[in-house]
Amino acid sequence: LHAHLALKYQALTERRLSVRKPLLNMAESAGAKANAAAAGAMGEHASTIMGIGKEAFQTETDGVTKTLYSAEISPEWPRSQICMCATVCPQVIMERTFVKVQENRIEANYPMSVCGLCAIDNTSVRYFDRSLGNFKESKMCTPGHLCFVIPICGQVAKDTMIPQAEPDFLNPCCPFVTQFYPGLVNAEEFAEKAAEAHAAWKAKHAEAVAGVGARKDAEAAAAGAASSKAAPAPESAPAPAPGSAPAPAAADAGDVKPETSA
Repeated sequence: LHAHLALKYQALTERRLSVRKPLLNMAESAGAKANAAAAGAMGEHASTIMGIGKEAFQTETDGVTKTLYSAEISPEWPRSQICMCATVCPQVIMERTFVKVQENRIEANYPMSVCGLCAIDNTSVRYFDRSLGNFKESKMCTPGHLCFVIPICGQVAKDTMIPQAEPDFLNPCCPFVTQFYPGLVNAEEFAEKAAEAHAAWKAKHAEAVAGVGARKDAEAAAAGAASSKAAPAPESAPAPAPGSAPAPAAADAGDVKPETSA
């Protein structure tokens, strides 16, 4: 009985696999085409997803990182910490908060205060190879806005890794690809200085950035070639047997002459 059931189960499994295999092949082919299309659509933005390696960390002088601009922090910034009892040390919060545009990255510190423990540092660094360079002021749907539209702790600037996340109304939907810089006095000026620094960095490392784009283009082309190779070739008409007369060609509608009566 056990052997009979095992044979039945094996036959059922093989039947299921025979049905699923064509569907899996179709899904893989569709996935390869989608990946190729996405990679092609990214184009010049490929470096923002993959990074360019050690080139991203290099500075003009080894061991020295130039600070090109320091954003002015709004005195309203400590309001953001009220719900965490930060009112006991707003001056310390202000003194330790900074947003700096450096030659190859944006560095920021937004200290937090929890239950009276003053100024627990909360630093972040975003290298320019993870940015599109489209810095701008964000006027809604950010951590610095109450009810999505009311600024409560100064102006907010933003930076994204992908162009699809640039509209402000998508801010809540793209938390992992968007970096916010709240608590600024002049977010527009910060965005301008950051964009200038990013453009200078990109020009300096143009060869490395172009190399990432070329590699992504090659991967997309290879994926497209693999998906086209996986697609079945169209069936061709069988060749005529040796010695047989060739099949008559279909007449063109323009070549047919009307019959005339005697």
